[in-house]
Amino acid sequence: MAEKERASYQRVSPIKPNLRGVGNWSRAQIRAAGYSRKAMLRLIGFVALIMMGLVYIALWMGGLLPVVKTNINNFSQTRLMAAGFVVKDIDVVGEGRLRERDVRRALGIYEGQYFFQADLIAAQNRVKNLNWVENVVVRRLWPNRIVVEIIERDVFALWQNEGQMSVIDSNGAIIESVAISDYADLPHFIGAGAPVHGGNILKSLSAYPEISKRFKTFRRVGDRRWDMIDMSAHMTVKLPEGDIAPALKTLSAYHRQTRWLDRDIDIIDLRVTGRISVRPHDPQQS
Repeated sequence: MAEKERASYQRVSPIKPNLRGVGNWSRAQIRAAGYSRKAMLRLIGFVALIMMGLVYIALWMGGLLPVVKTNINNFSQTRLMAAGFVVKDIDVVGEGRLRERDVRRALGIYEGQYFFQADLIAAQNRVKNLNWVENVVVRRLWPNRIVVEIIERDVFALWQNEGQMSVIDSNGAIIESVAISDYADLPHFIGAGAPVHGGNILKSLSAYPEISKRFKTFRRVGDRRWDMIDMSAHMTVKLPEGDIAPALKTLSAYHRQTRWLDRDIDIIDLRVTGRISVRPHDPQQS
């Protein structure tokens, strides 16, 4: 009786019941595989999964995973390049102010490069930093072409400040330094605050075509007002501070009556409302 009690209280390892359960399950799967093709495939897949897991753990513990990944990538790249997945053509589409070699240099993608190695986002950001670029899209065209589509910034005017001549966009932002002879047909602004306010004076002048066609140079004076300059006739029109519409209206009316703008005049002063001062040209000062 005592022996039976001791047997009933005998300690059992907590691992063994689990192992026995696994063994029973394994034997059941093997027997089932002998009768069913589906069970056989399931068993093979399970064993393969276990083996892959063990291999992964072994590589991870040995610090070999990066090496294996690099080798797999190199093998895949070599096979794909052999199949023709390399950059063969780079097409640059734009308005033509940018030099194509500058775009290609900024792009950083070269012919013969592995097609999937090209980082399009980084390339797009580099091209967008070029002076003339307003927006750009870089995309792949399968299987071996890279297309760069560029929208260039709108040229608005020339800006001269402290001896530096630049071309600016409609927001007054500098695009790049240029020679005035390259853009002689553009409005020409002079002075520190001119780009910010340049759009306003051109908008006001648009209502008076007989004036706007004569005056292409505008000097910002003290960031308060404008002088309009006709470079060919050496004539300066001094405009008032604030709203210039009444002064332009007066100038237009007097020109229709007296053809002032066709005369040999150095300065027309409209700075004081209701009063016009005119200084004729003095040949001795020429």
